[in-house]
Amino acid sequence: MQGDVFTLNRGSSPLLLSQPHVGLEIPPSIERRLTEPAKVRPDTDWHIDRLYRDIAEELDATVVTAKYSRYVIDLNRDPDGASLYPGQSVTELCPTTLFDNSKLYLDGLEPDEEEIETRRGVFWQPYHDVLAEEIERIKALHGLERLSTGSVTWSAPDDVARMKQAYVFQSPVMLRRSVRANLGYPLAI
Repeated sequence: MQGDVFTLNRGSSPLLLSQPHVGLEIPPSIERRLTEPAKVRPDTDWHIDRLYRDIAEELDATVVTAKYSRYVIDLNRDPDGASLYPGQSVTELCPTTLFDNSKLYLDGLEPDEEEIETRRGVFWQPYHDVLAEEIERIKALHGLERLSTGSVTWSAPDDVARMKQAYVFQSPVMLRRSVRANLGYPLAI
């Protein structure tokens, strides 16, 4: 499925991969206001889509991939612009600096609040809407219901559900395995 701001490849497993920083497109009305260093898009997550393509296909994962650059809007930021990493240096919802703190825009051509709000509606919201829809689809497909009071209820007997479901870890866990093995591990248990 192709959206205006994302590509969606639906899988049937309970794995969803979001690739918010791989996009390269920048509308001409924005690109002409960028500094020369910004035009080469140095803060892009280059080739993440290619890195995960074979694994995603093998594991039949759902993949949502951004088409637009994080310089248009950072899809991995709070929609109100609040820092998700308090105390750390982070870019805004609509970044105005590169990761090296150099200017993204030519002097005086940064987006104003009205433009940021427009970008939020045009680029950020559709991406997050499809993520929410796919999470609900995957939960419905695999029988997982919303968490309530710390328990999980399956639409099948526990022993059957355990044989068909993967675990979702709420804290990142670094396993001494390859990326392929880390993604495949919860699907195999």
